[in-house]
Amino acid sequence: MDNVLQLVGIGRVYGNGIVANHDINLEVRRGEIHAIVGENGAGKSTLMKIIYGMEKPNSGQMFVNGQEVKFSSSMDAIKMNIGMVHQHFMLVNSLTVGENLILNMPKRFFINKRKIAKLTEELCQTYGFNLDGNAVVRDLSVGNQQQLEILKALYRGAQILILDEPTAVLTPQETEKLFEQLKRLKESGHTILFISHKLNEIIGISDRISILRQGTIVDTFDTSDVDVTQLSNLIVGKEFCEKIDKPEIERGDVVLEIEGLSYVNSLKKKLLDDISFTVSQGEIVGICGVEGNGQRELIQSVAGSIKNFTGKIEIDNNPVKGIQRKKLREMGVVHVPEDRIAEGLSKDSSIADNLISTLYINGKFVKHKFFLDRKAIREFSDEQIAKYEIKANDCDDVVGMLSGGNMQKVVVAREFEDAPKLAIVDQPTRGVDIGASKIIRDKIVELRNNGCAVLLNSADLSELLSISDRILVFYSGKIVADFNRPKEINEETLGRYMLGLDNMFGDKDDE
Repeated sequence: MDNVLQLVGIGRVYGNGIVANHDINLEVRRGEIHAIVGENGAGKSTLMKIIYGMEKPNSGQMFVNGQEVKFSSSMDAIKMNIGMVHQHFMLVNSLTVGENLILNMPKRFFINKRKIAKLTEELCQTYGFNLDGNAVVRDLSVGNQQQLEILKALYRGAQILILDEPTAVLTPQETEKLFEQLKRLKESGHTILFISHKLNEIIGISDRISILRQGTIVDTFDTSDVDVTQLSNLIVGKEFCEKIDKPEIERGDVVLEIEGLSYVNSLKKKLLDDISFTVSQGEIVGICGVEGNGQRELIQSVAGSIKNFTGKIEIDNNPVKGIQRKKLREMGVVHVPEDRIAEGLSKDSSIADNLISTLYINGKFVKHKFFLDRKAIREFSDEQIAKYEIKANDCDDVVGMLSGGNMQKVVVAREFEDAPKLAIVDQPTRGVDIGASKIIRDKIVELRNNGCAVLLNSADLSELLSISDRILVFYSGKIVADFNRPKEINEETLGRYMLGLDNMFGDKDDE
């Protein structure tokens, strides 16, 4: 097999002296699925951005089909038949599938919707996808939106396809369908770079694996030569145990009570439909569902972001409706948001300032009544950096320069610090490596063991099954399943309820 992509001595150093990539040497063969794995901060994202033209290397050479290339932008990469599907989709939700497909393409398509729909149909037939060219993107499932992103790249001529965390929000059934499509693409001669922290999937889909550690590739090998345990050890550079120690404990008083919760958005779509459940002290209640089925709105309602809901939300018998976030914090409620950058951090501030941003109001880091105690802040920050293994040079580093996973650890370290009564935890390990994921999951279980009530929303079904005491499945704004013994079910079972194929309570609309 010949090399379709070759990197020789690629290096990338940022202006603040952070070395993201160092002496990267990589050969990717035509017609293979090549996985790139590594811890957060290992340099995966930077390397993919270099290949796709979003970043310029400071040193080294890149060859595509034997031709040396120097990209100034992603448009240069697209011209060399390289496409990328980002973890966060780049779609216009108000446009149709066909309209998204031909964005930035010749304008003649816009004057004939029939031709756009026909083009979509032909492409779907060619690549084995199932999309309606006239469907509006916001009405698509997450799996179909991902199909559209892949189809966009293929339509632009991509022969090398970069997939960044492609299964992060997919059900097991949707993941299986995606893998079938990727295998067909491989058989037709396409090359796929596959980035994921889900090691079982890496083993199941890839032909070869390259491991990044501290900015450089330390090994490349055939996938058939390793199992998940060996791969885990290679990624972290030492023996790694993923098992979570979660003892049986007595549940205490109800902390969070939700009764008859409903919510209709500005488009008059009912996203929550008569939701009722409780979360008690010493209990982790996990919720899951395909994205867009009400989990986000539930979390936002409990956290105080959505105020115009109907029904009851009470924390320690106190109504949440109308309460400001500061008051919720005073009540012992903490929140790890889904979007760490938009809601969880100040990107331009230091790690230290982010770590104490919600804690200083209680006087913990104040001296002489008015002044911040910088010595205490530094000691606390250094302690948290060590405890959560945040990869940084110093607590004064700007948090926006960290990898996504290390940013997440900053948010979790801050939110979990003050022995909360209720922890609202939204996608805590999305895009986070195996080592960091274990640290975060261990801490969630520790909170629960200390009497905290935890409401956990996660797209990682293995995470939910391993640490939840109870799992609620959402579909079309309703709870369609309530599992009190998560150890007795599997991901495939959850996936069926998430897709609406099963309903533990029947179809209430037909009663």
